[in-house]
Amino acid sequence: MSKISAKKMCFIIDPIQTLDHKKDTTIALIEAAQKKGFEIYCTTTTGVLIKNNTVFASCFKVNYLDYQESNWYKIISEDQLVALNDFETVWMRKDPPFDLDYIYSTYLLEFAIANGARVRNNPTTLRNYNEKLSTLLFKQYIPETLVSSSAKEIKLFVAEHGKVVIKPMDSMGGTSVFLISKEDVNQSVIIETITHLESRHVMVQKFIPDIQKGDKRILLINGQPYLHGLARVPKTGDFRGNLAKGASAAGFELNNKEMEIANIVGQFLLKNRVVFAGIDIIGQYLTEINITSPTCVRELQNLYKHDLASEIIEAGLF
Repeated sequence: MSKISAKKMCFIIDPIQTLDHKKDTTIALIEAAQKKGFEIYCTTTTGVLIKNNTVFASCFKVNYLDYQESNWYKIISEDQLVALNDFETVWMRKDPPFDLDYIYSTYLLEFAIANGARVRNNPTTLRNYNEKLSTLLFKQYIPETLVSSSAKEIKLFVAEHGKVVIKPMDSMGGTSVFLISKEDVNQSVIIETITHLESRHVMVQKFIPDIQKGDKRILLINGQPYLHGLARVPKTGDFRGNLAKGASAAGFELNNKEMEIANIVGQFLLKNRVVFAGIDIIGQYLTEINITSPTCVRELQNLYKHDLASEIIEAGLF
C-alpha cells in the first residue's frame, strides 16, 4: 500500500492522559486530522527509536471521540512499530521542559527526515531556536533584556530598570516566572533560586505595564499570521498572562504593529521550515516565539468559528 493511500498521521505527545481534553491544541489537531480521513497514531519522545538505520515509533492507534468528554479518545491498538516515513506527517507536539531527552529526540527526527519522513515542526529549528532566546534576533521589537547566570549582573539590571521579569529558558506556561523590583527584600533569594546558585542562565526583561491588557498570542501558519489573536489577561493579584495560571482570555484583531511583528517573524519561521508557531506580544514588544507546542487553537476556534486546526493540518502536508 502506498504512503498516501495509508493516510496515517503520527503525533509525538506527552502521555495522552495528561492532555486537557477541552483546551489542548494537540487534541484539536487530532480531531481535524481524523475528519480528513487520517488514521491517528500517538507516541512519546521515548517511543521514537532507530533500528537498522530506520527511525520508528512505538505507537498506539487512537480514535478521536469528543473533546467535550473526558474520555475523548479510544485506543484501538497498542505497541505498533511504524516507520516514521510511513506517515503522511509526524507532528512533534511534546511540551517543554526543553531537556536532554527533548534534544536527543530532535536528532532522531532529523534521521527520520533524511529517510523521507515529513516532520513538523522541523527538529533542527526546534533544537537551534530557543523560544525565549530567539526573540533576540528581533532586537527592534523586544524590551530591554539581559541573559545571565550572574547575581551581580541581574541585580545591576534590576537597579537600572526598577522592575523586571525574570524567567527560566526551558519551561512554559508561566512556571517559575518572577516579578522583582529593586525594593524587593526577596530579590537575592529569587535570583539564587532561579539561577540554581548562579549555575543556570535566565532571561531578565524590563517589566511591561501593558501586561494588564493581556499577553497576546498570535498564531502563524506557514509564516502567515491569523488575523485574530488571544489576549490572556492576568487574574487579579498576578502578573502572568498564562491560561495555565488562571488568566482570562479575550479575542482581538491584530493592529498594524502586531501585524508588522508577526509578518517579520513569520518570514523567518517559514525560512526555517516552521509550519505552526505562536508568538507572544505584550504592548508593542515581542516576548516569545513558541515553536515547540503552540496553543490557543481551541480558544480561537470557539471565538471566531474558524477551523484553524484543519488549516494547520493541511499546511503540514506540504
